[in-house]
Amino acid sequence: MKNEIKFDDPSLNIDWGMNLEEAIVSEKDQILPFIENCNSLF
Repeated sequence: MKNEIKFDDPSLNIDWGMNLEEAIVSEKDQILPFIENCNSLF
């Protein structure tokens, strides 16, 4: 999980144009951290 964050991190403020509760997200992506919980992004 090097340099990966949740796609739906609220701090990114991305409007995905859909209901995110209906998104199909892989198990791998479901366990990614929010950006505030990352030690380093680079």
